[in-house]
Amino acid sequence: DVPERFCVANRLYGREAESRALEAAFERVGGGRAELVLVNGYSGIGKTALVGELHKPIVARRGYFIRGKCDQYSRNQPYGALIQAFQQLLRQLAVEGPQRRSYWKCELLEALGENAAAVAELLPNLALLVGAVPPMPVLPPAENERRFHIAFAQFVRALSPRAHPLVLFLDDLQWADVPTLKLIEHLLRFEGELCTLIIGAYRDNEVSEGHPLALSIEAMTGAQLPVQQMHLNDLAPAQVARLVADTLHCGEAEVRELAELCVEKTHGNPFFLSQFLRTLHASGDIRYVRADGQWRWDIAQIRQRGMTDNVVELMLQKLRTLAPETQALLTLAAHLGDSFDMRQLMAVGGQDALPTAAVLWPALQAGMVLPFDEVYKFAQDAAQLESSRYRFLHDRVQQAAYEL
Repeated sequence: DVPERFCVANRLYGREAESRALEAAFERVGGGRAELVLVNGYSGIGKTALVGELHKPIVARRGYFIRGKCDQYSRNQPYGALIQAFQQLLRQLAVEGPQRRSYWKCELLEALGENAAAVAELLPNLALLVGAVPPMPVLPPAENERRFHIAFAQFVRALSPRAHPLVLFLDDLQWADVPTLKLIEHLLRFEGELCTLIIGAYRDNEVSEGHPLALSIEAMTGAQLPVQQMHLNDLAPAQVARLVADTLHCGEAEVRELAELCVEKTHGNPFFLSQFLRTLHASGDIRYVRADGQWRWDIAQIRQRGMTDNVVELMLQKLRTLAPETQALLTLAAHLGDSFDMRQLMAVGGQDALPTAAVLWPALQAGMVLPFDEVYKFAQDAAQLESSRYRFLHDRVQQAAYEL
């Protein structure tokens, strides 16, 4: 049966070779080495979706997957993406059973020794596993950085034994601060056993010659460190046709004209394509005809609308259909970064949890904002609701909200 609920096909198209290469890299680091894979391409090309395909092999190997996102508005905070990623992992380990917590405590204390405070200063959640650690003597900046690099490598080694390989995904690496890039290079140079795959996604069109990331990549490749580059291109017309056909549950021949229009408007960019299709459905240009049991569309009608092929403008149009108070709240949220929690929204919006949640709700319904979990659905009171966390669908949505 053809479902009546519209849903863009949720699988990767045209990324089979890249997916196999990522899995191969993950298998290699399981043998006791660290590697860096750099996935580059335009915004919306599917870098994050490709990395998400690693979840199954990671679970099969009992590994850990952690993610941090570099923020263009917070580049003055060193190690921001690494803090985000490892704080999340430490919280996860802290709620495991008593036996596992004891195991991690012993591993971390043995690996870090007297350098534990160097890591705890950056990652306060370390105290959840090892308890309070004594402060360390103050050193000059260069020596302090060297001590921190050594301690952090020992910390990562403890968290990535062969039994639990680690995948560290750093998104939007074009906005990474220089200390983060230097620390990545140090991890790749580490001589001990480090079962860690570092994946960095970045927009190569925003990284010119002389950019800190370009200089860092040049230095690492020049030193023959294990660095692999992976470029993602737009989807080919045949792949767009398959995606559209799968979305509308019909044959590729039936969607030929619609697929050609999609290529014309989106150039095969996966994110732009999915948003374009959702916009067509929201405007009634793609509709389910129950009498036929099929999805129908009118190419001439779609062309008459003169729909923009600028994705930020498309996002702005969708955001402007929301209530004014929701638009205002999203604009404030965009200044907080790509993710935020209810307490932050309450602070910037000047309202309590329940009124803030009511204002945010239309953005959740429209899919412009996504929850990290389902706390917001089942919260019994305002206190529980305050712990809910959210993120923008994409940084293009955040950009559009910022420009509202």
